[in-house]
Amino acid sequence: MSSRKTTVALLALIAVGCGDNTADSATATLGTSTGTSPTSTGTTAAPTTDAPTTSTSDSGTASQTGTGTPTTSTSTSTTTGTTDPGVETATTTTTAATTSASTSTSTSTSSDTTTGQSCQDSGGGDIDFSFLWVANSGENTVSKVDTINIQEVGRYRVQPPNVPGGSPSRTSVNLAGDMAVANRCNLQEPVPMGCAGVTKIAARVEDCVDKNGDGVITTSTGTNDVKPWDQDECVLWHTPLQARSNRPVAWTAGTLDPVTCERVGVDVWTATSNDGNNGSVKVYLLNGDTGAIEQEVVVQGWQGDGYAVYGGAVDSHDDFWFVGGYSNQLGHVRRDDFSYEVIPSPGTPYGTMVDSKDRPWLLNGQLNRYDPLTQSWQTKPCPFPCTSITQDGDGNVWVGGVAFQDNPIRLIKVDPETMETIGMITSTDIPEIGNSWGLATDVEGYLWAVEMGTRAFKIDRTDYSYQFFQNISSMYTYSDMTGFGLKNVVPM
Repeated sequence: MSSRKTTVALLALIAVGCGDNTADSATATLGTSTGTSPTSTGTTAAPTTDAPTTSTSDSGTASQTGTGTPTTSTSTSTTTGTTDPGVETATTTTTAATTSASTSTSTSTSSDTTTGQSCQDSGGGDIDFSFLWVANSGENTVSKVDTINIQEVGRYRVQPPNVPGGSPSRTSVNLAGDMAVANRCNLQEPVPMGCAGVTKIAARVEDCVDKNGDGVITTSTGTNDVKPWDQDECVLWHTPLQARSNRPVAWTAGTLDPVTCERVGVDVWTATSNDGNNGSVKVYLLNGDTGAIEQEVVVQGWQGDGYAVYGGAVDSHDDFWFVGGYSNQLGHVRRDDFSYEVIPSPGTPYGTMVDSKDRPWLLNGQLNRYDPLTQSWQTKPCPFPCTSITQDGDGNVWVGGVAFQDNPIRLIKVDPETMETIGMITSTDIPEIGNSWGLATDVEGYLWAVEMGTRAFKIDRTDYSYQFFQNISSMYTYSDMTGFGLKNVVPM
């Protein structure tokens, strides 16, 4: 395939995905609350191939290959997440167009317009440079998987030792290939500083830092080569945070310098619970080079108990869109002035993404898409308990979710405009695949379906042939784990 421009408890998830999102809620008229500038500015933290080969090194390796026959369908009789499985047309809901006083038309900070020399982003763009970053939550590490050779080429600690919490999950990759991961914490209040936090890891050795000055970059080379904390020189910074829940993480694109052909002003969004105040959450913008907190926004009017904020992504303006932790809310913080809005959603979110037209999607048994231009929602039932989502280089939306024995559907292909199901992958196509907890697209155009387990499937979108990466650890990751999601929204 040629290179193309081309994420909880299981019982709780199934309960939500099997009927809590009713048709009535999907058609209700929704209101929008807004806010202005954040509580603090400039606060600093103490960032402490088509036929892949199989590796025989000490790293995680590719496993067996299979083939499948594409199955096309426009509807099925089994519907999860709505009370009306017979609905076949998308429902549009208009949301009140309230904006805050500080709201202005966003100006893209990620334009690639240049004069003279043409710049091509290296991260996620070169066919010999593509990685899948997955979190090994139980051991506080992340794995760096070569998507072409399907081999783990690095494993890194993401939290200092002797600090409670950790538990990484969501990862995000920038246009240079660097990865940031958020540590969920998952402890009850009060929690210690550093229970949560964000860690940045460089993908390329040339971007690592020779901290001890020995002229050699000391870094992990595979599964069984995990360096002690603060000794891997590709782990660039760690910003500790004090919150019981820290889940979403999303890089901004920044601006392309036409002279150096490098991205400048590349930062990281993340969000946490606002411990002690369940009517709000905190959104942070971290400096991409240092990890220092550049901005903190306290988003009021948010259902901040439980998981608080569950996932997030950026649009072409580098704005941050995020979803509630099992609350029917969509949040939006603008990069240009840090004003925000809280938008009621017609369904309870789990997975989320922003598509190539700057429209946030969220899903959990039902597909929900928000159009910021018309301030309206469009919804569509899923034919299975859908939870994960990605968009490919052709604009198609792919959706994964929970595997039920009496339902053979494992992934569906969705038309990005009509939201109709236009294809599906079943258990007949890929017998081994289970719950597709995370979905991503790589630079070759392959789909990656990451289980909440030890396997990540690399799937050809044209004939459903596949291979899978076998991890030695249990993974739990969904979000922009390859960087294609960010690349997909950057203006070209």
